[in-house]
Amino acid sequence: MMKLNLLILSLALLIFVNISQSHKDDVTPIDTICEYFMDERGYVSKCPNVIVKSENDRVRFTGVQMEGKTNEDVKFLEIAPPSNIAYLPSQDFFYYQNFEKLEAKNVNIQILDYVYHCRPLTYIGLSYNHIKEIIYDAFFICRDLMILDLSHNEIAKIHENAFGQTKNLEELDLSFNQLTSISRKLFKPAKKLRKLNFKNNKIKSLPYDVFNDLFDLTSLDLSSNPIKMFDGRLFDFVMHLEWLDLSETSVKKFTPGIFKSLKRLKYLDISSNALLSLDGETLTKNSELEELRLNDCSIVDIGKRFFDKTNKLKVVEAKNNKCTNGVFKGTIDEILLNFDVCFKNSDNQKREPHYNGEL
Repeated sequence: MMKLNLLILSLALLIFVNISQSHKDDVTPIDTICEYFMDERGYVSKCPNVIVKSENDRVRFTGVQMEGKTNEDVKFLEIAPPSNIAYLPSQDFFYYQNFEKLEAKNVNIQILDYVYHCRPLTYIGLSYNHIKEIIYDAFFICRDLMILDLSHNEIAKIHENAFGQTKNLEELDLSFNQLTSISRKLFKPAKKLRKLNFKNNKIKSLPYDVFNDLFDLTSLDLSSNPIKMFDGRLFDFVMHLEWLDLSETSVKKFTPGIFKSLKRLKYLDISSNALLSLDGETLTKNSELEELRLNDCSIVDIGKRFFDKTNKLKVVEAKNNKCTNGVFKGTIDEILLNFDVCFKNSDNQKREPHYNGEL
């Protein structure tokens, strides 16, 4: 039944595209001159003069091709400033039948409609525009898409199933937008996600199961959001996570076992939070941790056993705290010398020497 529904929806989209295209057949295409060249991205078509004021405008990409090359050889299409495209002219991308990457950065996109000609695309970059909403099934046809950059827009709403059949999506960047919430359904088709970035939005809370389907996730950025509390079950299913940034949120205390499932975690940033103290059980399962950032937390005390299992720790940044201040590098024992006052404040006893993670 699910496959039948998807087939019907695909046919409906194709019919809609054909109808839309037939309405545009009488419109004179707007010629835009592109530069064609080879670089590390492959055969590139860079178009700095595209003008699209309405969804009915048609674009015809022209320019001097390199010898022996055609539009079918283009691998990377870049719509560059000072282009001004209020609507992404995706129906006109058929000129580049085999291109794999599309970038339209800082070109004033305001409305993102269905992205039609995207089946061969592995990368779409639409950062620094004015997109406010991701509509239902916007990327439905983008089945080969691996990287999607929607950062630095004004996105406040993402409709259910916006990412359609993007089952190969590995990186999704939604940083610097206006999102106030996210749900588990948002990621349902994209279960191969490895990198996820929500930095600098307006998210106040997270459902405990929001990341439960992202078993392959290795990097997660939730920094600069007014999140007051992180549920103790939030990271239970992202066991492959290696990089986690929770800095500049509004959290005042972490549940002691919140990181217990993150046994591969190598980098953790909890800076710029009003933590004051850190429980000794916080990192007892994170033996692979190599870098920890605790800057600007006003920390007064740290639980005596806080560093007991972090034998691979190489760098600790702890600037502007009340019991420690600085950037500390070296062996775990060398690092611990700079936290003695924190431990004393915690239990009024001098910490015993650290031996292979056991006391």
